Amino acid sequence: MGKRYDTKQSYFIEGLQGAGKSTLVNRLAVKYPEKKVCREGDYTPVDLAWCAYVDETTYQDIPARFPSLSEEMAKYAVPEDEIFECAMIQNILENMMLYLQIPEGEILAFYRKVHEILQNKPYKILYLDVEDIEGSLEVIKKKELMKVVWSPEGEGL
Repeated sequence: MGKRYDTKQSYFIEGLQGAGKSTLVNRLAVKYPEKKVCREGDYTPVDLAWCAYVDETTYQDIPARFPSLSEEMAKYAVPEDEIFECAMIQNILENMMLYLQIPEGEILAFYRKVHEILQNKPYKILYLDVEDIEGSLEVIKKKELMKVVWSPEGEGL
């Protein structure tokens, strides 16, 4: 298949709808069957506000200090060796812009901090470009409008 690396590497697959993210994730999953795959819409710890990145020493220390967290940590801990679809940019950015309505400067500051934290970490962000950006944006707008019209709470326009 492809060259295997000894070091662990996480992949973040990003792009607008229709760019081919799911297709690439499927191909990476076949190429790297040992990696856990988190697809768009899956429960993924990367886009959850209550998750943290910690080094191995800290990870080992937490259950010793807080035994009540041991079982939950074992259940949800994620190694640095996964494939994520829409977990780093698209979903977080969409949430910040559309739902939280965070100002652009704060969003940029957030991603600068993410970049700083990820320095020297084993990861790749693959952004898939699309030829028809306007068409993709229209699909996204319609999708978001449907979330409002058909929300689980029954709130409509």
